[in-house]
Amino acid sequence: MAIVRKKPVSKAAAEAFISKAPDAGDKPVRAKSATRATISLTVTYELLAKTDAWAKAHGMSRAAAVAFALSQLG
Repeated sequence: MAIVRKKPVSKAAAEAFISKAPDAGDKPVRAKSATRATISLTVTYELLAKTDAWAKAHGMSRAAAVAFALSQLG
């Protein structure tokens, strides 16, 4: 099997790919629900482990725990 070098991706192609993310742009994209939005979130592994432990202790999913924490901000 030959090793083939891939052509570099242009900046325009990369931007086009990124712009298709569910949370790209100013307005959240409405998915299956009219009241909820899908987002991407990057956190440290330590924070993720703490979130998972808290969620498990409270009988919640990770998503529910994050939504609960965000609801406490406002």
